[in-house]
Amino acid sequence: MVIDMRNQKQHEKWAKVARDKWYQLSMVLSEADTNIMIKEICALTDFNNDRCLREYFDRWGDMMVEKYGKLPYVKLNSNRYDKYMEMK
Repeated sequence: MVIDMRNQKQHEKWAKVARDKWYQLSMVLSEADTNIMIKEICALTDFNNDRCLREYFDRWGDMMVEKYGKLPYVKLNSNRYDKYMEMK
């Protein structure tokens, strides 16, 4: 799906969806063990697959960190998401 960022109503709608996903990711990561697989995160947060999760972080990750803070740190099977997590 293409989001027209020039359309303020559409952007606000999708920013709220992204924010809700960010909170959902935060909850899943804070309740996870010290290690969790990306596919487990996808299943627990309603992302269809790891590609959808990657696209979410590419599109919204920096803005979500700026607005709502970093996600809790959990060791993943990919270091791609480390910049979005609090390092301990």
